[in-house]
Amino acid sequence: MHLITGPTGLVGSHLALELIRQKEPVRLLQRDVHRTEDLDRLLDHYGVKVEAPVERMACDILDPLGLEEAMRGVSDVYHAAAHISFDPRDSDLLWEVNVTGTANMVNASLNAGIDRFCHVSSIAALGPQHGETPVNEDSPWENDADLSDYARSKYEAELEVYRGSAEGLRTVIVCPSVIIGPCRQGRSTRTLLDRVIGGTLFHPPGSTHVVDVRDVAELSVRLMSEGLPGERYVLAGPQVAYKNLFHQIARAAGGSHSRFTLQRWMLELAWRADRIRGLLTGSRSLITRHTARTAMRDRRFDDRKVREQLGASMRSVDDMVSNAVSFC
Repeated sequence: MHLITGPTGLVGSHLALELIRQKEPVRLLQRDVHRTEDLDRLLDHYGVKVEAPVERMACDILDPLGLEEAMRGVSDVYHAAAHISFDPRDSDLLWEVNVTGTANMVNASLNAGIDRFCHVSSIAALGPQHGETPVNEDSPWENDADLSDYARSKYEAELEVYRGSAEGLRTVIVCPSVIIGPCRQGRSTRTLLDRVIGGTLFHPPGSTHVVDVRDVAELSVRLMSEGLPGERYVLAGPQVAYKNLFHQIARAAGGSHSRFTLQRWMLELAWRADRIRGLLTGSRSLITRHTARTAMRDRRFDDRKVREQLGASMRSVDDMVSNAVSFC
């Protein structure tokens, strides 16, 4: 039995999908067991039939006693539950869910004698890029002022996983880049897709790496048995300029593409104005200092480790974009 946290999210739902595709029994840990539409729609989207038990258990990762019950009969754990936000007002929630929640999962897994534990982290937990040298698994962490609270929480969550590894839990950590894939509105990169599909004249000046959510799920499952215990793996995918990414999304959706590059001063003004708007109205921030400044950079990541150890190859930008857009 495979236990998955965050099964209603982008990665968690595709982890469930991948294991169901392999006819493996899964237990989905979610706060609302009646929410089945996310996975049901994915199964229909990919044409996958359920041929093994799928259990849904109501439990929060902040409930240590509930996690003890959830671990019964489980052989391995995929921990994909996390809170993603770059709004400074979410600092306490990020720490509670991402750090305390991960610590609870590690402790429950150790107490239950779980065989293997896969933690879904992020490239945000890696060290910074210096010059043109790509960031990899060994890039040293630097806690500087420009880091988001999300990045700090994911790094601290990894430390909890390393603690579990030191105490005998067989762990593997995956650090995906920007993940592209099918999910419901208002979640993950679906917000980016909807914004571009809805029409936008502007695109950021920088670039990043994007990875297909199917690659994240497939490689996470493989790394549980083929990866080196206690190791982390960057899942970067191809590098793409935001301009080209926006154009590919618009083309896949049959819409018009952006024409103008946002200038640095525009992004600096935008996040400050949005911060004031949020303070006055109490609404969520659409752009923050971190997201604005990240969008200006050319970010480079090296996922040679997983490619060489597993002989892995990543899907193209066209493939992941067309798959995600067809779900919208």
